[in-house]
Formats: sequence, structure tokens, C-alpha cells
Amino acid sequence: MHRFLTLIFLLLFFFSSAKATMTEINPLFMGKIAVVDNSVPGSIRIYPNGQYLVDNNFVVLEEGTPGNYLFDGLPASTNIQLSVQTAGSDMQYAVQTSSAVFQLDPFLEQSSQTTNEQGELTIKLGATLTSSGDGIYLDGVYFKPITLQLDY
Repeated sequence: MHRFLTLIFLLLFFFSSAKATMTEINPLFMGKIAVVDNSVPGSIRIYPNGQYLVDNNFVVLEEGTPGNYLFDGLPASTNIQLSVQTAGSDMQYAVQTSSAVFQLDPFLEQSSQTTNEQGELTIKLGATLTSSGDGIYLDGVYFKPITLQLDY
């Protein structure tokens, strides 16, 4: 039996300026997948440039997309240090506890960038999703809060 999973992420962001805003151009979406073999861990990796790599443990029903976020209202021509964090590594199932968990490891295309003359910055976010290698995944939505931090 195949399990169909939808993976979503709640993106939080923090920065030093009360005037700055974020526009989500594309959300980080690991795809709609079926786990066909959970006897060993498998992974799906989405690179910030859109490259999508999938182990044989999964069947992809809908391909995922990297996250793409526009920040504006930042100081012009300023170097910004970027970091991404999650609270723990396991993703949560939206309805109840599942016997199998996914681990999510997000990563940035760049760890620092310079804003343009209008004080704008586009951040690209990729991630690796790893299955547990044991247990049963329930059909449904799995999610993980992610925090982007901008320091300048």
C-alpha cells in the first residue's frame, strides 16, 4: 500500500528593521509523494536552483519546489547575513501522531547577500527530506516551521 503525503512548511522570519516586509514568491514545497520503501532511510533533496533529486524509496506524485522569498524595506546596498533554523529535526503530522517521522534539513543558496539599491533581497531556500527507515507513514499533510533570520 502506498502512502500519499503532502509536505508543507510554515516560514517565519526575523530581522532588525520594523519597516522590512517579506513576500513569498514560491513556498518551499517538498512535493506530494508516496513512500514505497521505508525499510531503510531515503531522501528527497530540492536545491535552491530547482534541481530535484529523489531516492527510489519514493514515488513522486507532484514535484516539489524550492522556496523563493523577496524582502524589501531593508537598508540599500547593505550586506545581510542569513541563517535558517528549525525547531528540532522531525516533521509533524497534521492530524495525529504517525509511527514514522520525516527529518527536514533546510539550507540557503547563500549565507550572505547584499541588498540592491532599493533595499531588496531575494532569498532562495532548499531542503533535504529524509525518511525514518522504519514505521508507517499515515496519509496526509506533514509540516515543519522554518525560521529565516536576517542580520545586518
